[in-house]
Amino acid sequence: MASLVSLIDAVQADCDRAVWSRGVELARGDSVQVESRDAREIVLRVVGKAARVAPQVTLHLADEAWECSCASVDDPCEHVAAAAIALRREQKTGAAVPEQSKRMGRLVYLLRDQGGALVLERAVEFEGKRTPLSARLTAVAAGRGNGPEFV
Repeated sequence: MASLVSLIDAVQADCDRAVWSRGVELARGDSVQVESRDAREIVLRVVGKAARVAPQVTLHLADEAWECSCASVDDPCEHVAAAAIALRREQKTGAAVPEQSKRMGRLVYLLRDQGGALVLERAVEFEGKRTPLSARLTAVAAGRGNGPEFV
């Protein structure tokens, strides 16, 4: 995977030192999860402990390019840095970056008709099973409400 190595090197070369340092902290905290990967790109999520949203990082291997769904003005941002660091660690140690579906559920929204009214319900989908989410989203994300972990 020579293209992955050069992409990781390009991220590090373009990264501000403070941003890289925050990326190191995220990677050390096992916040990076693989959503999908193929020969052309790797899509990852960076799940911070206090964050309500897990930014999606896409690494384009052939183009040595990256993108992140966060609103940071830094390019690359700390999420891209964390993804690169986690993938470098994977190459060096052989311990795979965990896949997202194996660690947490995904928040899904369901629409249904209830007597002519449209009703919106939230659920957490994990391993093909949907669990209704009745507590406030922020409470569950902060660990104060009952419900499964989700991204």
